[in-house]
Amino acid sequence: MALLSDCMTVRDYEVTVTFEAPIDYVYKWCTDYQEYDGKLRGASSTRNVVDRSKSRVVFIDHTNPGASDDKEKVRIITLKRNSWSLVGFDEGSNITGNYRLQSLGKNSTMLKLKYTLTYKTRKLVSKKEMAEEDTRDWNYYKAALERDYSSGKSPVG
Repeated sequence: MALLSDCMTVRDYEVTVTFEAPIDYVYKWCTDYQEYDGKLRGASSTRNVVDRSKSRVVFIDHTNPGASDDKEKVRIITLKRNSWSLVGFDEGSNITGNYRLQSLGKNSTMLKLKYTLTYKTRKLVSKKEMAEEDTRDWNYYKAALERDYSSGKSPVG
């Protein structure tokens, strides 16, 4: 009989995004978790924010709401100054993430994301595929953030 730990595989990967907006705006925009965030990247997923404070956000994402293959993803975000961290889980994996902002000048900010994904099953996604998917998602977020910033829109909901 295989032990649960025998089925676990860990994948670490990183993503870097540069925004044409000041660090304070980027931080507020990125940490203002809203129900419609998935729509910014064209996803049909839904988000339910269940707890929000100055130092923490807890939400549940549904990948395919109402369908038999819907997956519930629980995410806990801990907020710090110009950084935040993620702890999350679903039926197939656990994830941790660290997000760090760095000012590159008055209107330029770099976000470095470091993720560790632990699979609970043998159904694995490669490190390259994970990084490509997250890079694609963050490019959608980048476009939305920069559009909001250039139009003078508030970074929060």
